[in-house]
Amino acid sequence: MSNIKEYCSVLDDFQKGRPLYEHLNKGLDKKTIEHTIMTAYNLDYPIDPHIVELYAWHNGISKEFRSRENVTIGDLRLFDMISLLSLEDSMEYGRELTLDFSERPPDEPRYFHNDLKSILTILTSFTGPSHFVFLDDYSQKGYTPVWIQDSPLYINRPNDDFSDYMQIFDSIETMFLTFFTAITQKVIRVDGDINRIEYDKIASALNPQSEYWKYNQCLY
Repeated sequence: MSNIKEYCSVLDDFQKGRPLYEHLNKGLDKKTIEHTIMTAYNLDYPIDPHIVELYAWHNGISKEFRSRENVTIGDLRLFDMISLLSLEDSMEYGRELTLDFSERPPDEPRYFHNDLKSILTILTSFTGPSHFVFLDDYSQKGYTPVWIQDSPLYINRPNDDFSDYMQIFDSIETMFLTFFTAITQKVIRVDGDINRIEYDKIASALNPQSEYWKYNQCLY
């Protein structure tokens, strides 16, 4: 297993100075996570153990905190545009993306060749970008790339292709390594401020297969 537990420990320490931390749900039992996902998706292949580690770390944000009248979208984010979903919400958001992709015109360019029913949305901003994975990637590749789905206005591709999804992290492990590195190098601060240029440099270096950082980096 990778150092994902170490990465998550640093994320916990980072959040302890913020109100959100006490409203993160406790993690789920690993066997419960595996059984829930494999049953819901009717899988006959293994899931990435990093997905299990994610929900064993924290199972999203408490519904009670999310429902408070004075809570803003910013209050729900770990930092910048990233908020952690519960496993239940991850599967629900995944089903919404499955429906969205399934209803698109057949001539729209496709950048993945996966079973659309295998989508799990692991992170969201609640108002914009969603980070999602295809559960069947792990059985094919031995790792799970992370995709981003957002407005075409914010995702750039050459040749004026305005598709609104793109690979953003090479794997779940490199996603957490990116967060870990940005936090330990103080590129992301507790007050939510991010040095965007330095963050993009870190993300690009740690995710060489990612289209997103190739085409969406800040201008240095």
